[in-house]
Amino acid sequence: MTLTTFKRLYKDYQESGLNIKDFCTNQDLAPSTFYYWRNKLEEALAHEPDSFVPLEFDSNPLATNNQSNPVHLSSRVSLL
Repeated sequence: MTLTTFKRLYKDYQESGLNIKDFCTNQDLAPSTFYYWRNKLEEALAHEPDSFVPLEFDSNPLATNNQSNPVHLSSRVSLL
C-alpha cells in the first residue's frame, strides 16, 4: 500500500459512517494496518505547508546589481 492509496481508502472510511473495525472487516484489512497508515497520513499532513508566500521579482534591469542578496527560506535552505 502507498500513502496515496491509503488517502483514497481513508476518504472511503470517512464517507462510510462505519467504525474502523467494521470498515476494515469489509475491506479485508487488519485494523493495525489501518492505524499504521493513518499515523503515516497524519505525519505527512503535519509537514505540509499551510500556505505559500508568493515571491515577486523586480524585472527592471537597472534595479539589479552585481551583489548577491540571498533569500533564506528556512534555516537550511537559501536562494542566492
